Amino acid sequence: MRKDLITRDQVVRLLRYDEETGKLYWLVARGSTVKPGTEAGTETSYGCLQMSLLGLRLQVSHVIWFICFGRWPNTELLVDHIDRNSKNNRIKNLRQVTKEVNALHDIHKNSKQGVYETSAGRFCVVYESDGLSICHDSFATIAEARKSFKRITHDHT
Repeated sequence: MRKDLITRDQVVRLLRYDEETGKLYWLVARGSTVKPGTEAGTETSYGCLQMSLLGLRLQVSHVIWFICFGRWPNTELLVDHIDRNSKNNRIKNLRQVTKEVNALHDIHKNSKQGVYETSAGRFCVVYESDGLSICHDSFATIAEARKSFKRITHDHT
């Protein structure tokens, strides 16, 4: 099955998301080893949690994003764990960022600047100036937001 054919209703019939812990739990038995209430997902060699769902191998953070927002994460962006803990899948710890911002995050652990997708589906440009995070504007497309971010950060460096 293709991911775009999966509905939120199908997913929430199979999984329960605990917003407090950021964990997913199976609502149904899966084979002889997975019983209802079992935590979904296994850790990969690079530290992220993945799972099989309706024949697809998916990151747990992407499934949680889908459950919470009713749409899969934007494929032009990455799902970033704000606290850098890839097992902390609380929705308040997840955001979508560009690959460039995610790479910057590895260098500047406390950086909060970049292009973020809002829950309304717009793209917000945020940059830091004098220690303050400033939300500059939001745009309908990621291309517009990236262009603005490059212009803003160039003007403020």
